[in-house]
Amino acid sequence: MAGVTQHRFLGVFTTLLFLNFFVSVHYATTLYVNSSFLGQFFSPQGVSILYIVSSLFVMLMLANAAHIVEKIGVWRPYIVTAVLLQLTVLTLGFLKDPTLVIIFFIAQGILVFILSYFLDLYLESLQRSEGNTGNVRSMYITAGNIGIFLGPLIISVVLIGTHFAPVYIFAAVALIPVILIALFPLRGITPHAPTHTSFVEAFNDLRCCRENVRGVMVVHLVMQLFNSVITIYGPLYLFEVGGMSWQAIGSLTALALVPYLFLEIPLGFIADRVWGEKELMIIGLSILGVSLILLTVTPLSLFFVWSIWFITTRIGGAMVEITTESYFFKQVNEKEASLIGTFRMLSPLGRVIAPTLALIILFFGSLQSLFAIYGIIILSGIFFAFRLVDTR
Repeated sequence: MAGVTQHRFLGVFTTLLFLNFFVSVHYATTLYVNSSFLGQFFSPQGVSILYIVSSLFVMLMLANAAHIVEKIGVWRPYIVTAVLLQLTVLTLGFLKDPTLVIIFFIAQGILVFILSYFLDLYLESLQRSEGNTGNVRSMYITAGNIGIFLGPLIISVVLIGTHFAPVYIFAAVALIPVILIALFPLRGITPHAPTHTSFVEAFNDLRCCRENVRGVMVVHLVMQLFNSVITIYGPLYLFEVGGMSWQAIGSLTALALVPYLFLEIPLGFIADRVWGEKELMIIGLSILGVSLILLTVTPLSLFFVWSIWFITTRIGGAMVEITTESYFFKQVNEKEASLIGTFRMLSPLGRVIAPTLALIILFFGSLQSLFAIYGIIILSGIFFAFRLVDTR
């Protein structure tokens, strides 16, 4: 019986790895060009505001996702979400009307985050022991990071000048396996219904009696600020200030993402068996914060040195990502679907805070100055990491 259970776990887990990979390919293919695509219709300030509005809608939808899970399960909403996302992104690349661009851009942002939330519930439903959470989560995240690594490379191949439609076509094609693979393997799995009925209860739970969860969520939010700044303003800085082509930007971005591919699985093992997450989290925050500051003080004329710091940010980022994911999911279980949704809501929340602060910073400073200011913000996360009770 144990062998059958293990066989079922491996089969479903492998399915989830493939699904996360293809969702990540879709996400990354448009992630780095969305700001430039929107720039054809709106000013940089307008683009920032659009990211803020989109993320606010994402947070609103995630806040209600637990109710959907409670009433009708996960499988049907998952399939519907994947199909709608495919149609949305395919249409977005051909739009010329600014109003429609706004609507479809916001819809894309909502649907891709909801899809990732459903996959999280499926993955957490497989967890039977918290002792291997770091290992399982690191493999799952690495599968996604392979897809994210391929995204910039795909952009460098299919993007011709500023003709963005091929990028969005490819992103839509990447969702075909996301729909087909999930049609049968996931149908027989029923993740637990949420124990919370609203995010108000989840936040009250954090405020009153979940200090470790609250602390790791703060660190995770700090990490999301970095993700937002580097994906929105990093390519913009290289394109506008550095005058680099999209082929060069895509290649450099892909190279910078390599640490996510090779570090997170061994880091997950170390977190489970050797150190725990706390020490690795603090080291990662230190590397990430200092590297961002160095991006500001190193001019693009010293491009080789600047590129080293650009890559080093991802080393720190990989350390913070896997340790916050592992630590959080060791504190919760699949029955706390709303709490998992709250954790996932930190990503769009970061995409609200980051461009909002950027609007203020850019009013007084340059694109390059953004990196140093956010480096200081990242370093402030060390205070919260120190307060965590380690898992080992």
